[in-house]
Amino acid sequence: SKYLYTTFGYNLLGSVAEGASGTQFVELLQQRVFTPADMQQTVADDQYSVIKHRTRGYIRPTNKTLQKSNAVEFLVEGELYNAALHDTSMKVPGGGFLSTANDLVRFAIALNEDRLVSANTRQQMWTSQKTDDGKRTGYGLGWRVSTRRGQQQVWHTGGQAGTSTILFMLPESGTTVAIMCNLQSVKLLPLATAIADTVSPPPTYEGDYTTAVAKLSAAVKHEVEQKQIPAFSIAIVDDKRVIWADGFGHQDAGKKIPATENTVYRVGSVSKLFTDIAIMQLVEQGKLDLDTPVQSYLPDFKPGNPHEVEITLRQLMTHRSGLVRESP
Repeated sequence: SKYLYTTFGYNLLGSVAEGASGTQFVELLQQRVFTPADMQQTVADDQYSVIKHRTRGYIRPTNKTLQKSNAVEFLVEGELYNAALHDTSMKVPGGGFLSTANDLVRFAIALNEDRLVSANTRQQMWTSQKTDDGKRTGYGLGWRVSTRRGQQQVWHTGGQAGTSTILFMLPESGTTVAIMCNLQSVKLLPLATAIADTVSPPPTYEGDYTTAVAKLSAAVKHEVEQKQIPAFSIAIVDDKRVIWADGFGHQDAGKKIPATENTVYRVGSVSKLFTDIAIMQLVEQGKLDLDTPVQSYLPDFKPGNPHEVEITLRQLMTHRSGLVRESP
């Protein structure tokens, strides 16, 4: 009856996808999402693997974060620190992948070209769900959705130790903005929205984004300097082609290694979009039904449920299952 965000629910969806496909989850995404979308650097996060071009994660504490931190006596507001260690292997389907700005917009292009799911399925994903009392949740099947200035916008952000990310799309024009940075707790939606406004609709002279890119480059540089972000990578798509991709700052603040559009970051909850696609592909193939109780697919999943209302795949995907945010 209520919207309650849950990464744990997406972990369950990953298990459901494994069972329905007969393929290990990460391999399933590689076969059905990453390879078709030409996502060359998107992999599951592994704290032991040495991954080329991977950024180091940082935190710059604010007064608010200091109040919540157990290490408040060791941290100084405004100073730059290494982010806390965070093993995301316990939530790969809901927040455990690494990627690049370039790979995220490749993902968007594949969606725009119907290479991952059909146009009808895409529209289902981008339709806001409702609670039992008819209120819109602002969340579709894996995507946040809203309307601004009469135009639909869909997106998802990601935030973890040492990372902030967003994939933002305007379905009508096909404009997509992917932003990734290696600083924790950076609010990227306002910037992504402003950037999308700059390049959509396309310029009068088809294909000439010279003026817009120059303006964006200056604006992003200012944003990075103002918020003191160590590394910042961005890529923008005009429907089916990349019109600008670049990196700012350093992926390792100590070694001064420059960030590029191919710098690898944790994507956080943007991972849910990949899981979302895998589930909807299996729905299209008739191997899954969104309104079937999850226990039909995972019979050993037996949560305490005082309401005696069965949890469906749709409820998991739309954060209406009532499950806790993180895995127990």
